[in-house]
Amino acid sequence: MFCPKCGKEINDEAVVCVNCGCAVNNAKVKTASNSDGKGFAIASLICGIVSIIMFAIITGPLGIVFGAIAKNKGNTSPMATAGIVCGVIGVIGWLILMAMGVSLFSEF
Repeated sequence: MFCPKCGKEINDEAVVCVNCGCAVNNAKVKTASNSDGKGFAIASLICGIVSIIMFAIITGPLGIVFGAIAKNKGNTSPMATAGIVCGVIGVIGWLILMAMGVSLFSEF
């Protein structure tokens, strides 16, 4: 690696140039990670809320699964728990509506 100021060759691990004292931007680039499961917790909450309103058969289980993944990754936020609860409510509500619909149509 070369110094950006004086152009002399320096060690790849150097933080400053030994020749001119210029600070060398040699910091490792940190990548964004989802190690704490925050994204899954948010997805769980959104899917859970949507499952209560509509599309419960699809978004309810997704909310439950995303919430479980977030909890598995160590996320302790209430979003994951709320997503799981909303997903369960949405699926149960959908099952009740389907049972009522079948009983209504069986009378005809």
